[in-house]
Amino acid sequence: MGGGIRDRGAVRRVVVFQQEAQDVRSEHDDGKGIPTGRVIPDDTSELVGKVEYVRERASDALERAKTRLMEKEAKFEGYVQEHPIRSVLVAAGIGAGVGLLFGVMLSRR
Repeated sequence: MGGGIRDRGAVRRVVVFQQEAQDVRSEHDDGKGIPTGRVIPDDTSELVGKVEYVRERASDALERAKTRLMEKEAKFEGYVQEHPIRSVLVAAGIGAGVGLLFGVMLSRR
C-alpha cells in the first residue's frame, strides 16, 4: 500500500502511545535517572513503524484471501449451475453420511 498516513486518528493514537510510554518510563525511574524496573526505549517510532508495517502486511494478506475466496465461490456456483443433479446428489450423500455418523456416535452412549 502507500507510504503516507491514511488515517489522522492513527497519528493521534501514535502520539498518545508515545506519551503513555514516556509516562511509564517516568514511573520506572527513581528520579536520579536510574531505572527501577523494566527499561523502555526512548525512541518508540521504530516500534510504531514495525507495528504499522505488520498491520499493512496483515491487511494485504486478508484482501488476497478475500479475493481468492470470492473466486472459489464463483467457481463453485458455476459448477452447481452446470451440474445441478450431481450437486444435489453429492449434497444428499454427504448429509446421509454425516447423519449416519452422528447416529452411530449417539447410539454408543
